[in-house]
Amino acid sequence: MIKQVLIISFISLVFYCFTQSNNISFVKRNLYHVILAIKDSVTFKTYKTIQGWGYDIFIKNKLYVHQPNIPAVSKNCGFSKKEFAARTAILVIEKIKRHVLLPSISTFELDSLKVIK
Repeated sequence: MIKQVLIISFISLVFYCFTQSNNISFVKRNLYHVILAIKDSVTFKTYKTIQGWGYDIFIKNKLYVHQPNIPAVSKNCGFSKKEFAARTAILVIEKIKRHVLLPSISTFELDSLKVIK
């Protein structure tokens, strides 16, 4: 849903900018503000589960990712420490800020974060 809203907003903004002005710097400046608004509104929260720790990612205070388990791992278990859930959530947020709207985490990335062995 968020992805659809962002795409429609982006297309509408570009169309509006081109109908109002042929000045390309005007278009770039407005697109920059849209991107900043998205980047500044991404947050996370860790929480305790029965299996360990999980995290939620919010965009503009709306739930975007609910992750009670360690991603990319076949076992259905949570993170062993709150810090591990937070590290992974921060990596997901970095991907979102780089415009990866459906970010995935690999076992290699989890290993480099020292979340898994």
